[in-house]
Amino acid sequence: DTTAPTLQLPATITADATSPQGATITYTVAATDPDDANDQITTNCTPASGSVMPVGTTTVNCSTNDVAGNASTGSFQVVVQDTTAPTLQLPATITVDATSLQGATVNYAVTATDPTNTADQIAVSCTPVMNSVFSVGATTVDCSAQDPAGNKSTGSFRVIVQDVTAPTLQLPVTITADATDQQGAVVNYAVTATDPTNTPDQLAISCTIPSGSVFPIGTTAVICGAQDPSGNMSTGSFKVVVKIKADTVQINIL
Repeated sequence: DTTAPTLQLPATITADATSPQGATITYTVAATDPDDANDQITTNCTPASGSVMPVGTTTVNCSTNDVAGNASTGSFQVVVQDTTAPTLQLPATITVDATSLQGATVNYAVTATDPTNTADQIAVSCTPVMNSVFSVGATTVDCSAQDPAGNKSTGSFRVIVQDVTAPTLQLPVTITADATDQQGAVVNYAVTATDPTNTPDQLAISCTIPSGSVFPIGTTAVICGAQDPSGNMSTGSFKVVVKIKADTVQINIL
């Protein structure tokens, strides 16, 4: 017997990875020999059928020999591919209060999982990045996750920065003035407002009796309000007291 067995090898096997280690691959290899029965032929392959094969291309080397010592060899390839994109874990809509004119600094956490890669193998990026200053209003944060095989997934969430802080009024203390005629007196005053999330020119200030008006004799309450572009409003009041100036009487001493 000088005839070596003939190997029957599978064509290239392609499979998707199921874990970071790759995929379990099973295959069938047979050999025939015109001079020997099947039970007289020994066939071995490395890696063996049922082995876990890594992502990429693995060559399986096989050999077979009969009882006379005639041997033949052959090989085939197993291609384990990663076609699964990572899954992003995104936060729900984030709502925060503005803390400055620019808005608010917002921190968030975005992660990704992938059955065929470990967390440190997945590149996660978002725009705007976490710990950015987000302006008042709604901002969409766009994120992506990509694995070493180039599989990519995308997603987004919203960050809402709201202005809920009312302006703070700076009101004068009680103003006292002397009447200049029977109608009273013209009184000027200054009312301002500050707001950590708006500039002074963005605040609308109004008072029931404007500065420079004629105030009647007696006590008048002036009610003022300050409102920002978000509709937050504060109110306050102060008093204007207009008095009749006492007449000066000159006494001549003889």
